[in-house]
This record gives sequence, structure tokens and C-alpha cells, in this order.
Amino acid sequence: MAVVSTTTTTILGGFTLPLATLRDLLPDDRWAIYAAGMVTTAGTLVKATISYQLDGGSLIPVGSATLPASGKAEIGPFPVRGPFATPLGVPTGENIIAIVLQGELVAAGNAADLRRWTMWLRMTPRRT
Repeated sequence: MAVVSTTTTTILGGFTLPLATLRDLLPDDRWAIYAAGMVTTAGTLVKATISYQLDGGSLIPVGSATLPASGKAEIGPFPVRGPFATPLGVPTGENIIAIVLQGELVAAGNAADLRRWTMWLRMTPRRT
């Protein structure tokens, strides 16, 4: 469980993918990221953001959404590789792909709980 308690962005989780090792197994054209889980708020709503993390550590937001007050929620798809991600600033040459889920309160108020969030990739191969 992750607790979002301020309007300051908090990292809630994420994953890395060793692209250099797996490149022969994965299509390299278009990747989209989704996330889903449960949210419980006692007051203000939560904004969830998915970002790409650069080798140097800085984050590039690729998409966000305001979550419902309580219950199941989903966000995405957001581009994290390919022609739709490149204009957002996502690089194409990093050997390890790192994706981060972030949360923040939309306005000052009571903390929110985010439980059982899962992120997944949709990889679309090029049609030849």
C-alpha cells in the first residue's frame, strides 16, 4: 500500500526492464503503459502520473489522470517507447527502461491510500 498525503509528487512504485539483454525478444516500435489498482480517499482526489526515468535519475512525465474518490481505477495508455514517446523527451538509446508510478493530492486535504497497483506494457510490433 502507498499513502499519498501531500500535493508534492511522491514515487509509489515502478519497474525496470533490461532492454539490452532482452532486445531480441521484444518489439521495438510502439510501447504503451497502463496502470490499475484501488484508491481510497477521505477527501481530496489523487492525481496519478506515469513517468520515464532517465539514466541520470530525472523523470519525464508521459501521462497522468485524476483518480476517482474511491474504488478501482485505471490510467493509460501512455507512450513510453516509439514515435509517440520520442516527442515527449523519452530517449531511444538507454539500455535499461525504467518506468515510475507517482501520486499527489490534487489539493491539500486528507491522505489517500493506493493499494495493489499494477503496471503493464503493451508492445506493438511493426507491421512489415
